[in-house]
Amino acid sequence: MDSGRRDDVEGLRALAVLSVLFYHARLGLVAGGYVGVDVFFVISGYLITRLVVRDLDARRFRYGGFLLRRARRLLPAMVVVAVAGTLAALVLLGPFDLSAFALSVLAALGLSANLYFWSQQGYFTAGLPEQPLLHTWSLSLEEQYYLLFPLLLIAIKSCSARRRQAILWILTAGGLAFSLWLTGLHPGAAFYLVIARAWEFLLGGAVGLGGAPRAPRLAKAVSVVSLAVLVLAFLGLVPPVPYPGTAALLPATAAAGLLWSGAARTVTPGRWLLSLPLLVSIGSVSYSLYLWHWPLLTLARYSAGRELGVPEAVAVLALTGLLATWSYWQVERPWRAEASGRPPRSLLPVGVLGGLLGVAAVLIVLGHGYPGRLPGAAVRFDSARFAVPTAQSGCHHGPPERVTGDPLCRLTAGGTGPAGGDAVLVWGDSHANAVGPVLQHLGDDYGVPVYQASYSSCPPLAGVRVGHTSLSHHCREFNAAVLRSMAAHRVSRVLLAGYWTTYLPTPADNTLVRWLNPYDGHDAVAAGTAEENDRLFRASLAATLSALRDQHVQVWLLAQVPDQKSFVPLALSHAVRKGADPRDVAIGRDAHRSDQAAVMAALADFAAGFTLIDPAVLLCQSGRCITTDGVDSFYVDSNHLSVLGATSLAGLLAPLIAPSGVDGHGSR
Repeated sequence: MDSGRRDDVEGLRALAVLSVLFYHARLGLVAGGYVGVDVFFVISGYLITRLVVRDLDARRFRYGGFLLRRARRLLPAMVVVAVAGTLAALVLLGPFDLSAFALSVLAALGLSANLYFWSQQGYFTAGLPEQPLLHTWSLSLEEQYYLLFPLLLIAIKSCSARRRQAILWILTAGGLAFSLWLTGLHPGAAFYLVIARAWEFLLGGAVGLGGAPRAPRLAKAVSVVSLAVLVLAFLGLVPPVPYPGTAALLPATAAAGLLWSGAARTVTPGRWLLSLPLLVSIGSVSYSLYLWHWPLLTLARYSAGRELGVPEAVAVLALTGLLATWSYWQVERPWRAEASGRPPRSLLPVGVLGGLLGVAAVLIVLGHGYPGRLPGAAVRFDSARFAVPTAQSGCHHGPPERVTGDPLCRLTAGGTGPAGGDAVLVWGDSHANAVGPVLQHLGDDYGVPVYQASYSSCPPLAGVRVGHTSLSHHCREFNAAVLRSMAAHRVSRVLLAGYWTTYLPTPADNTLVRWLNPYDGHDAVAAGTAEENDRLFRASLAATLSALRDQHVQVWLLAQVPDQKSFVPLALSHAVRKGADPRDVAIGRDAHRSDQAAVMAALADFAAGFTLIDPAVLLCQSGRCITTDGVDSFYVDSNHLSVLGATSLAGLLAPLIAPSGVDGHGSR
């Protein structure tokens, strides 16, 4: 096996990194640009396998030497970027985000960033500000692969070349099957864990051991098809397609096809395109481009407190290019003997700098992000992200939990009151959980039994499956149990609450996403065309209202709280730090109405079946949908009310708890 440089491989790296950069800059150019990371995985598997097998066959492979070369290739630039990111974070980030950043630094230094970010997944963490070192998950995954994969090649080094390739193909197929299964059951694990991504490296390795195509026409055909598939993946794999799953086959097989066809003796279209000097130059600095782009973009958005405009995003990308070029020549090459042609520099300075960085990160964590750096009001607003309801936290459920017992959880402490003893139930997803505290207080005040039944990302709609959720999301079973349990608790009134727009999304999934989604059937809301989603939403709402009517239950429906489209606690904190009025952090009422148009149109057809409670009546009465009273935040993220925010709706919710003629002391 020759180890000569292939310009088309550098060009493929360029396409991969450019897709990632444009996707993360949110310029609207490559809706599926995140798949560039999968292209990198296949390239790494291809090159590493060929290099290790070549050295094994020549009896000169040394495992320690291999790891040292990988460390020289990856660590110096990563440490420099992490140091620069830490200095910027100390100035820009609030205490809570700075502490999280410090933990991610420690994880990246420990080659376990993918494990750290996987462990941070949760329903509310999805709305937290972007972490500047989130992109290091893929680097840690590659590093873990480099630790393990050579051991496999060593174990099979005595096998013939054909048998070694067959083993890699078998492992690729097995790894793909495991990844498909895990994506359906635990998508977070499938995304972040090396065991679920190994098939992409193995695919590159199997192709790398397969030699070059002998038929020029075949090589050219594979090259053209692979280019087309790669472009299709870049443009068409719009989130929230289940990933990696079957969707990852597009970028992975396209990259493998370009690598294989590019090894032919003839010049294929893909090889010609990818060998263009501009792409080759970009590919040579792709690692530094990848390292710098995400911290710069996230810190710029954090500092602005909003999305970047196109000129701003382009400026950040230009700065990324300048820093990446400097990093390549001054940091990467001096530590890479094969790149510089000179004896490589000692890794000792890198180790010392990394050690100092680790100590600084520990001090930041111990200092809780040093809140004294910011005005007290800014810290108070930012801390609202933790104001998630806790009094009834045991009442709220979520995947992978399967609720086998009674799903109705008692909120009120007292027994039956003068209202007649009939109970009130709040039923829905995390938005139902958010209003639990105010219903609990109202129930105690009026002596009315109040129950809660809530499950994350699960609308209170009978018989429905929610698209783009894992197979461990037991929403349908939970809702069926809620309907069965109402009579036993004498529920006479129910409040349906949900994040309605997520179950009737606009825009709907495109054709490619639906085609590559084997996990959601035709009965899954939010995973079909706009027409299918609307039909399923209406049908499930009709079935729910019918089931409640059969039990003689009065239905109230809580319209969706205004979605502010920004992380409200941070936006309020930013306003204080910049000397602005935090009460100006609010979307307009017209924007809220537009956002809710599809949902409200569907609900209007069933208006006779329920009483509508619209939070916008209070929150948006001034023409803007408020987020604060000037002192505390009404939100814990962009769309969930804090306890204070929920309490502000007490006047709207009181008629649900207190029948006409019952006063606040439970007497007529």
